[in-house]
Amino acid sequence: MATSQPETTPPGRIIDVMLDTETLDVSSQPVLLSIGGVARDAGGSEVLLPTEFHYLVNIDSCLKAGLKVSGGTIRWWMQQSDAARQALFAGKSSPLEIALNRLTTWFHAIRGTMTNKDQLQVWSYGAAADIVWLESAYRVIDQRHPWTYKEVRCLRTVVELAKQAGVSIPERPSGMVQHDALEDAKYQMQVLEAVRHG
Repeated sequence: MATSQPETTPPGRIIDVMLDTETLDVSSQPVLLSIGGVARDAGGSEVLLPTEFHYLVNIDSCLKAGLKVSGGTIRWWMQQSDAARQALFAGKSSPLEIALNRLTTWFHAIRGTMTNKDQLQVWSYGAAADIVWLESAYRVIDQRHPWTYKEVRCLRTVVELAKQAGVSIPERPSGMVQHDALEDAKYQMQVLEAVRHG
């Protein structure tokens, strides 16, 4: 007599969100110049996501909130490409609170595409960098950041482990501006996908 097999619940999706910031300091509470983000379904499904986020942040609003500037970082920016500086200072910037509110709204929109079986993974390049800086900015405006500590991931650690295992890391595409928050997030997502599938 044949026995029926129990039904297996299909696994949920992994949704990756890659965050990047440009700042005027590398302390724990830097002035934010811009915030970039990219969202992808790690499994490549056709479920639509709000895929990109990019906001320039008003410097004065960050200073009023108590965020920090360092001379060393300003000197570093003076050595970067014209394209990178143009991307930061040529466009219209938003007050810190508005930029972070928009980031929270973007995360809510991403979660709105997910089921309770799906998993959100929030990435940045460095365990003590972009996500820590964003969390500090949320704290100074007395708001909660839209991710949990369990969702946070470090791409730098993954890349180092991948290199040790002999996995090839893709080069940055030509024409992609370095130190532009959105462009950096796009490239870092490409790196993550290459490591995951390589």
